Amino acid sequence: MTAALNAIEASAPSVLTPVRILPARSAVATSLGLTSSPEPADQGLIPLRLHEALRGKPTGSVGAGEVRAFRAGRQEFWWLGPAAREGIDGATDLDRAVDLTGHHITWPTQDLAKGVSRALDLIATRPWAMSLVATYITTFAMATTPDGARGRITSCSLPDFPLCVFLSDRAFVHIPPLSVSAAGSYRLVAENIYHEAVHQSVNHQLLTRPIFLPGYSSATSPKISIYWRTSAGNEARNREWELDRVLHAAAVYCHLLHWRYAELADLKADPEHRRFVAEATRESLGALATLCDALTEHISLFTAEGALMVGRLVEASSNRSVLLDATLEHSSGSTGLKA
Repeated sequence: MTAALNAIEASAPSVLTPVRILPARSAVATSLGLTSSPEPADQGLIPLRLHEALRGKPTGSVGAGEVRAFRAGRQEFWWLGPAAREGIDGATDLDRAVDLTGHHITWPTQDLAKGVSRALDLIATRPWAMSLVATYITTFAMATTPDGARGRITSCSLPDFPLCVFLSDRAFVHIPPLSVSAAGSYRLVAENIYHEAVHQSVNHQLLTRPIFLPGYSSATSPKISIYWRTSAGNEARNREWELDRVLHAAAVYCHLLHWRYAELADLKADPEHRRFVAEATRESLGALATLCDALTEHISLFTAEGALMVGRLVEASSNRSVLLDATLEHSSGSTGLKA
């Protein structure tokens, strides 16, 4: 098992770049347009300052949030919450700045905050995962919906809020594409955080590097049919994805094979959790193949640099899928991997 684990980690921490040492958070923020960094106690506000830069707003004009520092996984992070009272529509200034449809940004519950800290401690036991998380996430925010409202997120990253991850309590029970656990676990929170770090890294590449040809636009992109979202109700955009969204998803699923292999090999995880992860992995293998096929089919829309990135992603996806497929076949009917 050690040789196989070494093989799947060959491109750690990210298959998106040949560079094995990722930049510092501060370098990422600067490359995205941050001209002046907040005071040390307010470093968690960097996503708001980047939002201003990306949206062309004056520095400091979005005074919608405040942050509270916490330490987990041997790193410093921040919670972002509202600094203003609710307006007449029930939304805060922070809600309006974030504009996450149907959601309010609130301070985390004690259970959610504890779960995120435990999740980060788990991520820290896998240096390749924490390297990505510590580079691309500074700040967490809790997103809630009115009681009984449908469409609550599990986790998400917004292109105009770099380095910030939005989570709901669904992060304890749901992992993509469609796996929902009957028992909540901080281990699923850890996967969702790692998942969002990958999204953040893709977003960074798209904002700072020439990945697509000049003139590429999501509005005119080819639309890729997503078979596992055919029951997405009236959410038509969730049944057909633009090519940049496909790139995001393929990167996430490829990296999650790395994460899930580590989970299946972790004998500290209980057998039921490993069975759940194994089933989620089986579901994701077909999804990843579909996404990689779409990227290859439309490779002409990428620059030379973008095509190389896609090539690394497709190759890593193929190698990891073969290893995970063999792993699942070997462990079928058992409670986990054998060392």
